[in-house]
Amino acid sequence: MDRKLGKFNVVLWGIGHTNAHVVRMWKMKPPADSQLICVSNNPIVTYSGMLPGVLAGQYRPEQMQIDLVRLTSAVGSQLIIDDVTGIDRKKRLLLFDRRAPLEYDLLSIGIGSQPSFEGVTLSGTEAFVPVKPMQSFIERLRLRLETCAQRSRRAPIRRRCLAAHRRQFAGNDSAASPCLSLHLALHLRCR
Repeated sequence: MDRKLGKFNVVLWGIGHTNAHVVRMWKMKPPADSQLICVSNNPIVTYSGMLPGVLAGQYRPEQMQIDLVRLTSAVGSQLIIDDVTGIDRKKRLLLFDRRAPLEYDLLSIGIGSQPSFEGVTLSGTEAFVPVKPMQSFIERLRLRLETCAQRSRRAPIRRRCLAAHRRQFAGNDSAASPCLSLHLALHLRCR
């Protein structure tokens, strides 16, 4: 177990919006006798709030990436890169795929959501590009658009890709901004 004597372990599993704010506040005023430990399955995370701007061409994809090694080093916290396999709430342990369990005093979970399609029949999946995992979404979208372009050279690509992105982002309010940004990007790209 990773515990330094006399230290209160504050563990952030995932660096989403809320946990990123905790890291920022920790740097400004770290609590006494505490250590911050960040856990992620990837050393680079994607700031989803910038996705609409990237899709609209206002930002480069690299600009929405957060380098956790640099971030945690700047704050003086520990970074663990591994897949979490479970939580033992009674023993206050975070369980990992490839390393020993981590004892925590306070655990904040900010791993985002992962949609499940269990029991859902999807039609037209050749045009379906799930946003999650975010780290690889832009590249998967680029490959899908290239496939669309190879199948049809002019107007049909625009109709096919626009229909595909409407199916992809339909569903909730947080989908509206990426949907509109992608619509603009495809409109400009597929003229």
